[in-house]
Amino acid sequence: MPDQAATNGLRVPLRHRLCANRAPIPRNRWRRFGTGRRIIHFLRNSIVPQMSGHSDTHDMQSCIDACTSCHQMCTHTVHHCLDKGGKHADSMHITLMLDCAQICATSADFLTRHSAHHQATCRVCAEVCEACAKSCDAFGDDKMMRKCADECRRCAASCRTMATMS
Repeated sequence: MPDQAATNGLRVPLRHRLCANRAPIPRNRWRRFGTGRRIIHFLRNSIVPQMSGHSDTHDMQSCIDACTSCHQMCTHTVHHCLDKGGKHADSMHITLMLDCAQICATSADFLTRHSAHHQATCRVCAEVCEACAKSCDAFGDDKMMRKCADECRRCAASCRTMATMS
């Protein structure tokens, strides 16, 4: 415990005792300078200029939209399959649909962040979406399964395009 005379009998926070020769840092300093502004500045100046260079942001945005839509469709269709039961609820089919939904969400995240590795995730996403579409086509008489297969094919085509862009 520090000397009472040195602190004038007041209880002084530890950070002030350790830095006795410096003025205390005001609590509102972080708010005043804005941590968020520094993060945005960092992102703009260090990550975005280093991305792999898609000049056509329309293709990137359409791929993000396709991945997001496919993620939602596969997740919704899993619920439909579990309600139907029987061959719809086959564990391999459900696992493939969940894998498709997850890789679509991951791929959309990578594209949104302008990750330098988005081509790899898009390549994998295209493969998984194509496999999911084939699995859903096995239930040709079910309207929901056809919609899911169509959505997966649309996402696979968009991801294939993004995976081949340099």
